[in-house]
Amino acid sequence: MLEIISSNFLKASNYLIDNYPQDKTAIVHVMEGYDTIETPEGFGFGVFVPEKLEIFIAGDMPGGEESLIKTLAHEYKHFMQYCEGKPFNEEEAEEFAEKIYKKITQPPGEGFRKIIEGKLYDTGKCTVIYKFRRLYTDPIPFVKEYVHKAWEDAEYLKTQKGTYIFYCPARKDLQIVSEKEVKETIRKLSADSYIRIFGEVEEG
Repeated sequence: MLEIISSNFLKASNYLIDNYPQDKTAIVHVMEGYDTIETPEGFGFGVFVPEKLEIFIAGDMPGGEESLIKTLAHEYKHFMQYCEGKPFNEEEAEEFAEKIYKKITQPPGEGFRKIIEGKLYDTGKCTVIYKFRRLYTDPIPFVKEYVHKAWEDAEYLKTQKGTYIFYCPARKDLQIVSEKEVKETIRKLSADSYIRIFGEVEEG
């Protein structure tokens, strides 16, 4: 029943789908009245069943909303590992669950903030559109004609007013970008992501 599904749980579900899309689709079942779920190893709060591409979560587990969100993220990580052909890794799933819970429950306005042309941009209030890696080239002091190259995690964000932003957390590099640039970059990197974000494209 819907009363066991909080707004943050739904927010977490949408966040996982939007930011960690897979080629396959998993169905999530939240089991009302269950405080544990039977798994191949015994009993736990959740389980991913690869043969059916289904995730089962105990709706009445202790810990309330926090446990529900972390369990969802934990099992979704196993789903991701399955889709990527990797063995299940509990440590990775736990770290992923903590990361997602912190992201979902982060109070608005606690992201990186920068003023550009008299307007304030806050990554904590933006929606993540696409994550990728960008190559940075830095000059090496006192060594001419040599540079240091480093790949950094980056993302395209969209503000509540519809402005597109490029952001690299490691470098605190935040820039306003055009929709055309965002589309062109994503088009080159992933056709599936482009279609998911911007809609279907006519086949040739």
